[in-house]
Amino acid sequence: MMFIYWLNKNIKTNIIDTCCLSDEITEHVLLMKIDILLLEYNCLLGAEKLIDKYGIDMMIVEFVGQRNILEFLHKKKLSNI
Repeated sequence: MMFIYWLNKNIKTNIIDTCCLSDEITEHVLLMKIDILLLEYNCLLGAEKLIDKYGIDMMIVEFVGQRNILEFLHKKKLSNI
């Protein structure tokens, strides 16, 4: 699951909406950037069908010390490591 959030200025609170990238995006992706503080792997799992079906040219993932992320990216041929 990917968490999308935005600030609603009318009520001064954060609203969290959840969606699965594979359900929302139905075309080839040129660039995807992921930086969601320790939930990057969950986001990648939510995007797995999207990656497999439509493909992604470039992905930027900001994370710290999560080996499962490197393994996922390598398995999907999205890493040159």
